[in-house]
Amino acid sequence: PPPPSPRKTRLTCTHCALLRAFQEVLAGAWQHCLRTQNNHLDTAGHCSAPACQMTVHYNQDVLTGGPVVFLRLLLRWKGCVLKLIYVDLIVFLVAYAVFSLVYRYALKEEQQRHFESVILYVANFQRMIPISFILGFYVQLVFNRFWEQFNSVPWVFNACIAMTAAIPGSGRGRCIRRTCIRYMNASLIIASSRLHVAARKRFPTTQHLVQAGIITQREGDLIDSTDPVAAQPFLPLVWTTAIIMRAERDGLIQNPHLLVNTIRVVNDFRQSLLKLFLMDHVCVPLVYTQVVTLAVYSYFVSSIIGQQYIVNTSPYSKQDRRDYYVPFYTILEFLVYMGWLKVAESLVNPMGEDDEDFDINDIIDWNWTASFLIITLFL
Repeated sequence: PPPPSPRKTRLTCTHCALLRAFQEVLAGAWQHCLRTQNNHLDTAGHCSAPACQMTVHYNQDVLTGGPVVFLRLLLRWKGCVLKLIYVDLIVFLVAYAVFSLVYRYALKEEQQRHFESVILYVANFQRMIPISFILGFYVQLVFNRFWEQFNSVPWVFNACIAMTAAIPGSGRGRCIRRTCIRYMNASLIIASSRLHVAARKRFPTTQHLVQAGIITQREGDLIDSTDPVAAQPFLPLVWTTAIIMRAERDGLIQNPHLLVNTIRVVNDFRQSLLKLFLMDHVCVPLVYTQVVTLAVYSYFVSSIIGQQYIVNTSPYSKQDRRDYYVPFYTILEFLVYMGWLKVAESLVNPMGEDDEDFDINDIIDWNWTASFLIITLFL
């Protein structure tokens, strides 16, 4: 027979090496489980940045409704709408004041009449922009996507309960449960470090996972040898499934229905991680975001001229439109519409470090601590 091609030989050798490494990982999982006695995630030695408190919590401040309660919320700076728009508001007010001063004190009377005709023309054009209609649909789309992403964040509690029911007892059963949950937490942390800025700062490399006691050095080397996006976040779940199947072959799982349920829970966990990756890959259409942003900024750029007050001595002045100098209602309109747009911009990608982004580090710590308590204490 003809000799095998070099490419096929290399591929076969690679598969054999991965298989041997995988067997070493399964064999070393037992030793790591015996050595690991601490259920808490060690973050002191590897955290390159402090954990960020992002999502603004105010539920305890609104236990009882009332005008004073919500007025106090308006005065909070973190998560406040003024924090998002104050730069744009200052630029808008300065530009409006410059045009107003030039119109009142720098232009001659004939030039003022020409500028007033431009004011009326721009004001009529401004009414043609359906800004509330465009913004309403856009914010609804962004918020629904934001909430769906949060609901897609996987939690290991279902897996803990399923494994506790399927693999009861102490000794080897307890070690298998701890190893499987450790792998599932590792999968969540690796996926979060690929998606979330705060998790990436906390766990920038696989070596940081090793230092934290989440995985062993051998497991870290095997993870580094695979594709960083397509394989690394899901490789620990493959190990979890293999350990569960080995436990079934060794007679530790007596009920086949519990085996099927445990595998299903692990697969649901994998599906949630995959959904997060897909939602991160497929964003809100860029053209939609561009249209909304262009509409809002065009509206307020035209407001700089179209909302100028006309002096009372002008023939263009109307009886119902007095010269108040300061456009109070235009400022209020700016706060509402521009704040609406900034809300959408802060929610369009909840995997960053904005005030309303996910507390992914809290989720990681909560999963780690609670999962080990469940599988260790409740037998």
